[in-house]
Amino acid sequence: MWLLLTLIIAISSEGIDERIYEKVEFDSTICFRMTNHDSQVGCQTSRDGDSGVLYPIDEKSIERGFEEIQTPFIGVMNATLLTPEAVKTFKSSSYMRGLLILEDSNVLSFSPEKSCPGNGYNYGESVNDIKEPKQCLQHPNWNRNGNWLLFEDIPFGIFLVQKKQEIMKLNKSIENVDFTGKLKNYPLWGAQMKAFMYAAVDTATCLRRGNCDPFKSKNYFTNLVPLEDPKKPVVLVIVKSDAAAFFKQLSFGGEASAASMVVVFGMIKALAEIRDSDIVGFKKLDGVIIFTFLHGDSFDYGASQRMAYDLKKKQFGKANYNISLSNIKLVLEIGPIAKSNTLYLHSRATSPSETDLLQRLGSTTDPDINFDTVKTIPPCSYNSFLRENSSVPGIFVTDSKDELIDSNYASRKDILDVTATLTTTITKVINTLATAVYRSLGGNTTTAASIKSELVGELLECYLVTQNCSLFRRILNRTDLPDKRLSRYSIVSTANSTIYLPYLMMQMSRRNLSLPSESCNSTNAPGWDTKFVNGTCYGTVLNASFALSPAFVEGNYTSTQYSTWTESRWSADMYIRLFRIASSHEETTIFVTGIVYCFFVSLCIFQCNRKREDIFRGSQPEETDS
Repeated sequence: MWLLLTLIIAISSEGIDERIYEKVEFDSTICFRMTNHDSQVGCQTSRDGDSGVLYPIDEKSIERGFEEIQTPFIGVMNATLLTPEAVKTFKSSSYMRGLLILEDSNVLSFSPEKSCPGNGYNYGESVNDIKEPKQCLQHPNWNRNGNWLLFEDIPFGIFLVQKKQEIMKLNKSIENVDFTGKLKNYPLWGAQMKAFMYAAVDTATCLRRGNCDPFKSKNYFTNLVPLEDPKKPVVLVIVKSDAAAFFKQLSFGGEASAASMVVVFGMIKALAEIRDSDIVGFKKLDGVIIFTFLHGDSFDYGASQRMAYDLKKKQFGKANYNISLSNIKLVLEIGPIAKSNTLYLHSRATSPSETDLLQRLGSTTDPDINFDTVKTIPPCSYNSFLRENSSVPGIFVTDSKDELIDSNYASRKDILDVTATLTTTITKVINTLATAVYRSLGGNTTTAASIKSELVGELLECYLVTQNCSLFRRILNRTDLPDKRLSRYSIVSTANSTIYLPYLMMQMSRRNLSLPSESCNSTNAPGWDTKFVNGTCYGTVLNASFALSPAFVEGNYTSTQYSTWTESRWSADMYIRLFRIASSHEETTIFVTGIVYCFFVSLCIFQCNRKREDIFRGSQPEETDS
């Protein structure tokens, strides 16, 4: 009986909940809480969620302020208005409970990053020298469009609503309130929103409480032939493989890193073809080329710091690598590279390896690609190696000279269309860079790298348009991939955004070892990772290492030398739901009606109970003689 009663109550409560609230779909696009060595940034609701009247917000209402609103409210506004200045105004209101941001295609140019990315962690800088908020130690205008919104500490939740039908629903719900906060008519609509984050204060505090996790993805790297001589000089080709955005699920990084990754994939493929045509000659090059994808450099270079740290301590890669920073002949970093056919080679140009490659690239004969040398090192991953050993040579290749061309750096709007012009430009950049690196190591001067533009187009489609691309489907032998753009947020696990990386690296770098299935193993192919696929024995040299910042390796959570970023753990039940708010007259009417109804029902029950003998007497069975 009690079980049945409990079930009835549960079903009834669910039905009541559905009648009271109307859910809003938001695809988990919320602002998350993060911490570092001395602060917390990002957003969160209270533990039980927050509620308030929905109020429309426009530019004039932000300028005017919200002092006149004396009731808890949740703002509904266009995405073009989300700026640090607006957030400051919202924070000054003690009645602000949250923000619902309506996506707008007119949002064309903004960057929530710092104007000086990696501030305090670039070569020649120290976090201890930052004396005031938003103080740039160097490169104050490298990301001129940066507004620092990603690093604001916001005490309320912010949700982004993208679906058109949900935007229409919210716009309709604020029709009875004008932009001054004055009521036009009833009913009003309120909202409940919940996205509670457990982290607080700083990294040391939240780790001690078990409320957050450090960024700890993986770096993937490959060399095209086994490393037989650990004393051989190394050319380290690096590229950032993650991205960032205010709403982390939309970290696409089209210009910031996706196009750059395609360049490195293309270099691997082009040089692998040269290797396959002359494996003996390739092994005799004056150095070994190691291609590395760094996943976790969007937040103060944690991934590259770990790689440089491991190299310094001779802990990089497998035991047989046994290489250190002193082995590095050159670090070649591929940065943002998709907005111009003039590329800038940022380098100190103080070593023969730098000078040689700069001259080779500067003398390219392709009329569609231009290279200019700039003797400065802007914010980039190469800084991590310089901080560990200032004598490590390096070149940072990018389409930007004094400031980023990418005006949407680290924003959800950092997306690119795959065009014939972009495909052609990227193809030529790949061939030029790969050829120059190969010849700088003593490669045949009559041999040039050549990659098919069709493959470059496929790579661009996969990283700029959709995961459900023909190349990914072919490599993974799957037909159920998500038909949406790949988000590459710096994550606290090793899955999701790096899922395609190792497969694609193997595909681009593999070599046909010409061995039967029974002999396709490392015994018969020393140094190679072997796999027999469709009648062919392939060999690759693919490795992975943790991208966990050295600060966490050393247990120094207040470190100012290394990145200390963590992401908060959060409550699983995140939601936005709307509810109707009646006028005081209607509420009074409903309340009085309820009281009268309750009194009438109670009276009926009382009368029925008092006269129960008369009511039920006729239904009693007649007594019979036994």
